[in-house]
Amino acid sequence: MNGYTSAGKTTVAKKIASFMGIELISSWKEREKVFSRHKILPSDFYMSNPEYFRTSETVYESMAMSAEKLLKKNKPAIIDGAFLIRKMREKIYTLAQKLNIQVYVVQCLCSNESIAKERIEQRINDKGRPYVERARDRKVYLFSKEYSDPLDEDVLPGGNKPKIIKYDTNANNVSINFNGDSISQSIIKSLIEG
Repeated sequence: MNGYTSAGKTTVAKKIASFMGIELISSWKEREKVFSRHKILPSDFYMSNPEYFRTSETVYESMAMSAEKLLKKNKPAIIDGAFLIRKMREKIYTLAQKLNIQVYVVQCLCSNESIAKERIEQRINDKGRPYVERARDRKVYLFSKEYSDPLDEDVLPGGNKPKIIKYDTNANNVSINFNGDSISQSIIKSLIEG
């Protein structure tokens, strides 16, 4: 998964995982584990905090290790995280190359800025969501848009471009940057019909 806060990544990841019967690795669950181990307060978890990047690296390394365990057992996985920084995505690309598997990146977008902001407000006020998720506010959204690395510029270890499935969660629109295959067709079907 790839996308900004409020783009709908978790909802989409759950749809794909359920539709395709694959394992879901959740970044917020990993973050809560890391927070408790490092005694970090979720309220301190903002991209302007230097601890954010160290903690994020730990979270993304943990998700990559979980994915590797599943993939070595021939169990596909979807990793639900923002992956806004290229360095984080490259860990997954390298893992895919090491295991000789194809990686698909589902990039979630929300083309309507006011809907994205509404989603953020709903998250902040939703007491049923983990505090880690509610702690992300408008500032994190805007900061991440400004400082993320463009997915379209990524290159896989072998020199090819990653297979990207762009999904606008507001318009329910899908586009891909490659000739479709059976796996991408299943992913797209889960997005549109799931």
